[in-house]
Amino acid sequence: MTNSLALQRLARVLDVPVDRLGYLTDVPPADLDSFRRRICDHLFEIAAPRLRQAAAAARIIPPQMVAKMVAHNAAPLMTAYLATVLDPDRATAVATRLPPQYLAQVASLLDLDRTAPVIRGLPERIMVSVAENLSAQQDWLTLSGAMTIVSDSALSACLAALDEEAILAIAHLMDNSSRDRAAAMLPEPLAALVRAAGA
Repeated sequence: MTNSLALQRLARVLDVPVDRLGYLTDVPPADLDSFRRRICDHLFEIAAPRLRQAAAAARIIPPQMVAKMVAHNAAPLMTAYLATVLDPDRATAVATRLPPQYLAQVASLLDLDRTAPVIRGLPERIMVSVAENLSAQQDWLTLSGAMTIVSDSALSACLAALDEEAILAIAHLMDNSSRDRAAAMLPEPLAALVRAAGA
């Protein structure tokens, strides 16, 4: 991970412009990422009691009803928090009933470490739709993070749906192993440009 990417992820968690963190440019990326994870853990622990109460209620309500309530309230941040405490299968069942545009809003607020099983459980058609929405929003940070989590099959499907500009934008934000995995699924010369994005 580069220092620039680590700073962008930290800025997202702190909800501040990345240039506000310019004084941290000489901090090693691993330290920045460790700090970000500690902040995420702290925020989660603060919200956890109420989130677990909401999750307990959601367990006895059919997924289609939960999805309707979520969509009606239109609170992406609360949805992102709930995704961290709901059983992954249950969270996936709810997510499949939500519009891709809304899921893209939620994705930008997700703790990807805690919700990776939920993301992997989504049908590929939904992953592709969410990827297209994130690309339309030019939310490269969220899109690149999600692409490091999904299966090879889902990654291939998402890449096929994105244009060259989007692919190169997320390639610059991927770690080396994720970038190489993506490049292996792309034709030349695009694959070479993706590999060079980390140089």
